[in-house]
Amino acid sequence: MQNYRIAGSLVADAMKWEGFWRRRMLTILLLSSLILPLTGFLVGAERASAKTAVICVSPGGTGGCLASIQAAINAASNGDTINVAAGSYTEDLNIAKSVTLIGAGAGMTILLGATNNATAEHVTISASNVSIEGFTIDDVNSLGQTGPGANALGITIGDVSGTVLRRNIITNVFIDAPTGGTAIYLNANTKGAVIEQNTISNSGNGILFDGSGRHDNFTIRRNIFSGNGRGTSSSRAAIRFVSADTIAAGHRNLIVSNTFTGNTGGGGIFNGSGIGVMAENNWWGCNFGPGAAGPANSGCSGTVNSVSANVDANPWLTLRLGSLLGEVPPGGGANLTASLLFNSDNVDTSANGGLSDSTQVLFASVMGAVRPPSITTSDGRASAIFVAGSATGADTVSATVDRQTVSISLNVSCPTGNCSTVGPGIAMDNSAPPSSGRPGSVLIFNVYTSSTSMNLENTRISLTNVETSRPAFVHLFFVDGATGGVTDAFLCLTVGQTTSFLVSDLDPNVTGYILAIAVDSQGCPVNFNYLIGDEYVKFSSGHAANLGAEAVTAIGSLPACGAGTTASLVFDGAQYSALPQMLALDSVASRSDGNDTLLLLNRIGGNLASNAATLGTLSGVLFDDQEMGSTFSLAAGSCQFRVVLSNSTPRTNPRIDTLIPAGRTGWMKVWPTLPDGGAAPAAMTGVAINFNLNVRASVKAFNQGHNLHKLTVTESVSLTVPVLPPNC
Repeated sequence: MQNYRIAGSLVADAMKWEGFWRRRMLTILLLSSLILPLTGFLVGAERASAKTAVICVSPGGTGGCLASIQAAINAASNGDTINVAAGSYTEDLNIAKSVTLIGAGAGMTILLGATNNATAEHVTISASNVSIEGFTIDDVNSLGQTGPGANALGITIGDVSGTVLRRNIITNVFIDAPTGGTAIYLNANTKGAVIEQNTISNSGNGILFDGSGRHDNFTIRRNIFSGNGRGTSSSRAAIRFVSADTIAAGHRNLIVSNTFTGNTGGGGIFNGSGIGVMAENNWWGCNFGPGAAGPANSGCSGTVNSVSANVDANPWLTLRLGSLLGEVPPGGGANLTASLLFNSDNVDTSANGGLSDSTQVLFASVMGAVRPPSITTSDGRASAIFVAGSATGADTVSATVDRQTVSISLNVSCPTGNCSTVGPGIAMDNSAPPSSGRPGSVLIFNVYTSSTSMNLENTRISLTNVETSRPAFVHLFFVDGATGGVTDAFLCLTVGQTTSFLVSDLDPNVTGYILAIAVDSQGCPVNFNYLIGDEYVKFSSGHAANLGAEAVTAIGSLPACGAGTTASLVFDGAQYSALPQMLALDSVASRSDGNDTLLLLNRIGGNLASNAATLGTLSGVLFDDQEMGSTFSLAAGSCQFRVVLSNSTPRTNPRIDTLIPAGRTGWMKVWPTLPDGGAAPAAMTGVAINFNLNVRASVKAFNQGHNLHKLTVTESVSLTVPVLPPNC
C-alpha cells in the first residue's frame, strides 16, 4: 500500500497539505531552481540595454559561471546582480561597486572567512547601494583566535548609504580580545542602512555603530540576535552604540520586531552615546522585558538581554495563547493561536510585520495532544489544533517561545452521545442505509479517474466538516478499480472547514473509487457523523457527472485500537449502518436515441492494508417500460466493474436495443450472487452516467449521472483498515 500524507490546515483560513504537498512544493522549488537561472539570464539580457548584467558564481566555476565571488565583483559594473549558487566559498570580499549579491539561501550559500586575513575584515562594503541577501557568513575559521590573521569584523559598512543586508546568517565573529569581534560594523556617517530578517549570533557585538560620526535613517527590523556579547568587555552586546555622536538626533532610526535571546555582557542593547535610542516593541525572550528576571517559574533570567541607560525598550512584545473555545468534548478539538503581536501595553503591533518567521513555537498539552507540536510563526502568529483525550476535566495547554511559556485551561466535558449537533432540528437516524443526502463517518466516492489528458479526464473531490466544535481527521483510501491496489492519504479539517483537490495531483492515471473514513488523532476509526462530500468526474469519452458522496453512519461506540495495528469496520447495523446489496438504475435511456450509459459497480470490503475485495458474478434483471423483464448475469472479477451498456453487456433476451427501442426507457436491478445462484452477502455501491452527443440538438437528449438506488442491504460486511496517526 502506497502512503501519501495530506494535512488540512491547522488554521481555519488556510489548508496545509503534509506529505504530498510537501513533495509538490519541493518539486516547485526544484523547478524554480531550474527556472531562476534562466530568469536571471533573461533579466540580465533585458537589462543589458541599460548596461547592467547578471553574473553567476558556482563552486569550481561550473555551468559557465565564475568560481570566485570576488572575481565576479571585480568583473561587475555598478547596478549588476551577482547570483551565487549553493556551496561553500572561502574568501574575503571587498565590495567597491554598487552591486547586488544574491545567494541560494542562508544555510545553502556559505561564505567562510579566509584563515589569514591582514585586514581582519571578512566582507568590506565601500560603495553605496550594495545589497547582500541569502548568505551564511561564517567566521568559524577565526573563532577564538587572537592576533593578526583573525577576522575581527564580519561585515564592515563604510561611510556609504543604501546598504541592505537581508535574510542572512552572520555568525561566529569572535576573537579572543576585549571587543570580542563584531558581526556587522557600521563605520562613521553611514546612512540609510537596512538590516532585516537576519540571524546574527555567537559574536562579540552583533551590530556596532562606530562613534566617530553620525548614523541616520537606519532600520534594524525582524532580526534574531542570539548568543552575542562574547569577549571580556562589559559593553559588547547584540547592538552597541559607541559614543555620544553615534546617532543623528531627529532622524528616522528604527529598531523594531527583533528577537533578543541569550545575549550576555552588555546584553541586548548597549548605548554609550548621550542620545536616547528608541527600541520599543522587540521580543526579549520572555514576557517581562529586557533583563527582567520575572517570577521564579517564568524561565526568564535577569543576567542576559539587558539594555543600558538611554535605551527606551518599553513597551516590549509579549507571548500570548488563546482559543475561541473554552470547552471541548472528549476526542474533540479547538483551534489554538500563539501570538507575539501585542506588546506589554496591550497594543497590537501587527503593522510592524511581526517577528522573524523563523521564530519557533512549541505547543504542549497535559491530557491531550497538540498538532503540530512545533511550528514557526508567520507574521507574528502560529496556529495549531488541540485534540482532547478521552478523559474529562480541565486540561492545561501551553505554548513556549525561547524561555517563555504561557498556558490556558480548556475544559474537556461533554455528555456521552450528545457532544455536538450541526444545528437546530431533529438528528437523523444513524441506522439508515448510506445516502448522499446526509453526513456520515465514512464517505464513499463511487468513481474517480484521471489520465495524462487531465483537461479531458479528471475528478475534483470535495469534503466538508459540518461539526461545530471538533476538527476532523480523515483517512483517504484510493482503490484501483482494476487491481484492488490501495493508495492512502490523510486530510485534516478544522471546525466547519471545506476543501477540494484534483485526483490527478494524488493518484494520476487510475480509475477506481475512494473511501474517506473519520479517525481520531491516533488513526483509529471513530463515530463522527459530520462528514459530507461531493465529486465532479469527467471521462475523455464525454461521460461526466456531479455526484454526492455516499455517507455511511457510525451508530454506537467503536472498538478501541492502536497506531500500527489494523481496525475492523463492521457494517452490521450496530457498529456502522448496513451497506447496500441490491442496486437499481431507475432510467435506462434508449441507445437508439444516441444515449451512451456508463455503469460502474463497486465492491466494498476486503483489507485496505493490502487489497480491496473484488466483485464476482452479478445477477440482474433489465425491464422495459411495460414491466417486461429479461434476466442477465455479469462476470465482474475486479473491485470496480465498468461497462457501457450495449447489446453484448448485459446480454439479455431480447437484446437491449429491442427491449428498449427509440423513444422508450427501461430500468434494471443488479446484485452479487454465489456460484449456486443465491444472493452473496457482499456490499455494492454504484453509479450510472449518461452521455448523448445530441444534447444540443434534441429536446429529449440529456447528459449527467447519479448514484444507483439501494433496494436491499446486507449486515454481513466488514472492512479492515490500517491504523496510522494522521500527520497533521
